[in-house]
Amino acid sequence: MGWFYVSAAVEAAALILLRTSLTRPFFFHRFAEIYSVLTVAFCFSCVFLVRKKVRPGLAAIVLSSLLLRALLWVNQPLLSNDVHRYIWDGSLLIHGKNPIALAPADPSLSELAKEVPLPPDHREVASVYPPLSLLLFASLSKIAPEPLIFGVTMTLFDALSTLFLVLLLRKRRMPEVLSLLYAWHPLAIVESAHSAHVDSLGIFFLILTLYFLHRHPARQALSAAAAALTKIWPAMLLPLFLDKTRRSSGTLILSAFFFFIPVLAFWSHAGHFSGLGVYLQTWEFNGSVYKILRIFLDSSDVRRVSVLLFFFGWAACVYRRITVPSFSYEKGALFAIGLFLLLSPVVYPWYTLWLLPFLVFEARVEWIYFTLAIASSYAVLPNYLNAHVWREPVWPSLLTYLPLYGGLCVRIAHRFLRIQKSPLS
Repeated sequence: MGWFYVSAAVEAAALILLRTSLTRPFFFHRFAEIYSVLTVAFCFSCVFLVRKKVRPGLAAIVLSSLLLRALLWVNQPLLSNDVHRYIWDGSLLIHGKNPIALAPADPSLSELAKEVPLPPDHREVASVYPPLSLLLFASLSKIAPEPLIFGVTMTLFDALSTLFLVLLLRKRRMPEVLSLLYAWHPLAIVESAHSAHVDSLGIFFLILTLYFLHRHPARQALSAAAAALTKIWPAMLLPLFLDKTRRSSGTLILSAFFFFIPVLAFWSHAGHFSGLGVYLQTWEFNGSVYKILRIFLDSSDVRRVSVLLFFFGWAACVYRRITVPSFSYEKGALFAIGLFLLLSPVVYPWYTLWLLPFLVFEARVEWIYFTLAIASSYAVLPNYLNAHVWREPVWPSLLTYLPLYGGLCVRIAHRFLRIQKSPLS
């Protein structure tokens, strides 16, 4: 038990140092040095505590996740300004306007702009956030339209996620200390507590889905729909409920119902998908396969090819989930999210957090590395913050993706050799 508290204290010390680097002017090299130390401490702690079979208890794990995140609470996040868009969208909803229909630069909102600060970026683009996220933004903006309240709220959702991860690990008779992969993960702490990203809400519902999986179909369906109503793209995980049981079809239909009704209510009122359309058609950042294909094709063609590749991979994943009993929901979700991230033209660091709940149960070293190394993409920020120039350096992509693809190739080769040596081959 003492080793648990020592490990938590070491990570807390590293987080306190990291906080000192999250100020203007932003020196990325200082942030990277401290983040690297934090990452090493995190990895060593997880491996050490698992091997020692430490059992700190539910309260200690949840409380540590809260306290570590509290060290990064701020009222002016540096690494992302998304929270300012949250406040704007929430304030718009409070005033009876639909953020999905109206961009901040819309002339009809000039009076509101005098009361609520406009978001720093993308003022010409309507909101891309689904209904549940918008309702949360409105609720928090009603209480206090300040970034700090959003950071505290996302921290609480992370604590709830940790709670249900521990309970789920206990049900599956797995070491509860595995929950630290999410509770103490450096990027998860930074993105929820410091940057206040709404992904923490969606991940909580995703973990709740795992908790109710195969036990309470209605609650499972509702939780899965709520995750997709936080960010649209997790809706791709809904068909993975299908297996050879009849009950799975009903769960899929129910979750689809819970998902589409609020979406249609918001977007039919908006009359178009303008904000989401702009995002899907024009935004690019930190892609991997997309960047390679972009050398040979124009942007629109690359996006079509990427969508096609993803569809075939996703369809194969769903088919395998239905036909192969050993291919669990967790394995299918990990494959689908991983494929999505590899083919997407936009891969912000916080997108990778959706992998973590599944990595707790299906550990993959290469993907865990990916979730840690992707913080290097913040190297783009100094030029942007100082000169408003968005120029991506090449080295973060190489650092992030080369080991990931190397690990995936090794895993595929190992599996192929294992099949070749099988008596049935």
